[in-house]
Amino acid sequence: AAESGAQGTLELKNSASVSAGAATIVGPGGKIIGSGDIAVGALGLVVQEGGSIDPGITILGAQRLTAPSSQTIQPGSLNIGGNVSISPTSVITLDVIGKTPSLYDRLIVTGTANLGGKLVLNFGNGFAPQQGDNFQFMQAGAFASSFQTTTIAGLAPGFTYTLSATGGAFNLVALNDGVPTTTQATRRVYLPLITR
Repeated sequence: AAESGAQGTLELKNSASVSAGAATIVGPGGKIIGSGDIAVGALGLVVQEGGSIDPGITILGAQRLTAPSSQTIQPGSLNIGGNVSISPTSVITLDVIGKTPSLYDRLIVTGTANLGGKLVLNFGNGFAPQQGDNFQFMQAGAFASSFQTTTIAGLAPGFTYTLSATGGAFNLVALNDGVPTTTQATRRVYLPLITR
């Protein structure tokens, strides 16, 4: 799971800590599972298409979060101990199937988040926000920039909202009731989908 093209599984147990080299690469089919910390080098974390990281894994020291092509990086919430830079050509897709934090994707950064590119909020499973609903999609020590564009998927046209990145939180507040264009189904929540 630690080199390009790897299809193996790295499991961390008993809150283990692992230190990687210049970059940590999770290849297609590769997995990092369990619970613990991975300290990555200056080149950060790269998750290739088909690779995944469990929600119990904390990435320490990541300076750049990148992934070529569409893939799942981690279901639920991704915790990064350090700074993160998301390039202007990236697309981050956050799935939302309910209004409690356990039902939508979240990115938690202890350092500074340099946001760029496109944010896609993908409402699914028949869920639509109601006026006044608040979603805290990201937390960071500071936000140095914001997304260039935002797209809403899974809701009928006419849904209005505000986005703000203040006080260490990146929030969406619904200004009216959304109308779902999806139907309720059993599915997993994945976080963040980043494409380049």
